[in-house]
Amino acid sequence: MTWELGSGLGHLLPLRVLSEQLVTAGHEVALVCRGASQLDQSLIAGPFTIIDAPVFSSTEDSGYREASNFAHTLMDDGFLVAGELAERCQLWRNLFDELKPDCVLFDHSPIALLAAQGLGFATATLGTGFCCPPDAERLPNWRPWLDRTDDECHAAEQLVTANINHALCLFEQPEIRTIGELYYRVDRQFHQTYPELDHFPDRIGANYVGIVPVDGGEMPKWPLSLGKRIFAYLKQSPWAEKVIKNLAMLGMPTLVYGPTLDAGVVEFYETNYPAISFARSPLCIEHVTKQCDIAVHHGTHGVSAAVLLAGKPSVLFPIALEQRITCVNIHKMGAGRLANPFREAEVLDAIHDVLVNESYLRNAACFAEQYRTWDLFERLMSVAQWISEAASAHAAQHS
Repeated sequence: MTWELGSGLGHLLPLRVLSEQLVTAGHEVALVCRGASQLDQSLIAGPFTIIDAPVFSSTEDSGYREASNFAHTLMDDGFLVAGELAERCQLWRNLFDELKPDCVLFDHSPIALLAAQGLGFATATLGTGFCCPPDAERLPNWRPWLDRTDDECHAAEQLVTANINHALCLFEQPEIRTIGELYYRVDRQFHQTYPELDHFPDRIGANYVGIVPVDGGEMPKWPLSLGKRIFAYLKQSPWAEKVIKNLAMLGMPTLVYGPTLDAGVVEFYETNYPAISFARSPLCIEHVTKQCDIAVHHGTHGVSAAVLLAGKPSVLFPIALEQRITCVNIHKMGAGRLANPFREAEVLDAIHDVLVNESYLRNAACFAEQYRTWDLFERLMSVAQWISEAASAHAAQHS
């Protein structure tokens, strides 16, 4: 299994669960990920091998830190220069040659996916819609308010496609027409999301498996105050204190999990506002979303899905592009409100709106009801079963 890009437990924990199931089924499993030595070892401990992904320092700057489309995200992560991309791929091919896998599952691993072309083992992708673009001539412009034309965005797609084809030529593999075609060359795709949250709408032939809630975490301990319960999952940002200030001033029981929040801010509000408290350890997401009335968060995919599956509405303050697209999808569903955190009046208005306007609750409840019968763990186990069967079939053919 490979994991190159992104961060957070939403990537790591499903891979750990899959690895445990595959080891139980008699397979040897290796998890190759960027910065493996820096990960919390308690989260990845198991009967499988953890390997650092190949590291390659680029000499070029893409200039697209604020990506407008999927091609820009790839250009910022190794696909900008054809020669460097080919060298990165060769490092992965060397690793595959050493490991000799029967099946590889790619979680947001575009260079590893390209490097695997023509090597013969079974392949599959796993990830949110953001990680797996469709096979389309033009991919959407996610930041239309920036001063970039659609033609400029398409030119970036053409550059990335040409650089991919340069590597494919070296590997003596057929060229691709679009970036998405590379992702459709795998044997199976598993989309860890829902149609309503997919970053690429109207995807054809999607195989949605949903998002398994993160296991474990402490039981929530709510402040003893009156009013609706508010759960906030926040990271440190230039406007984090504005959001916390507005939550504290409401006087409603508010529970915040923010492991990266400024310690001084946490101490000040916990000391002076008894209705707000801060969890020091991860919370059981399933319990806290069931117990809260609304959630305030950045729109990370796992938290967003957990809140919706609990039938609760959200107030949304995205930090990253992937989160913003998720937040826009929730906003369009009418199950939450997307707000600009730099405008303090808008922060308070959004929180108040979601607290009192029952349409947000009804729309979130509709989502929860639609997926009530989905057994998410069973769906993840179907991924493990496919990998097991594909690996066994490849091993039998090459024994």
